[in-house]
Amino acid sequence: MAVSSVVIWRPKDGKRKEFLARLAEIKKIHERVGARVRVRLTAVGGQPGTVVYIADHDDWEKFGQFRHSLDNDSEWQKFLASAQANPLAEMVQTSVLVDAPGS
Repeated sequence: MAVSSVVIWRPKDGKRKEFLARLAEIKKIHERVGARVRVRLTAVGGQPGTVVYIADHDDWEKFGQFRHSLDNDSEWQKFLASAQANPLAEMVQTSVLVDAPGS
C-alpha cells in the first residue's frame, strides 16, 4: 500500500519564489533519503495561492525508514533549523494518505 505525506503551504506575501527555491532544496534532501517528491501549485479550487508538497513511499515500512533517516540526517536538521528561524510560508495542512481499498 502506497503512503504519501502531504503538506500544504501558503507562502508569505512576496515570498513565493524564494519559498519554491527552498522546497527545491528540501526535495533534494528528501529524495536522497528515499522519498519520491512532487510539488504542485493550486490552480483551481482548493486553497488558492497554496503549494502542495507530496512525498511518496511504496509502503509503511519505506515511510518509516524515510522518517527515521530524516530524524538522523545532519543536513536535514541543519536545514530545518535555518528554515524555522526564517519562515517563508505558513503550514496550512499536513496529512498522510494511503491508497483506498480496490484502487
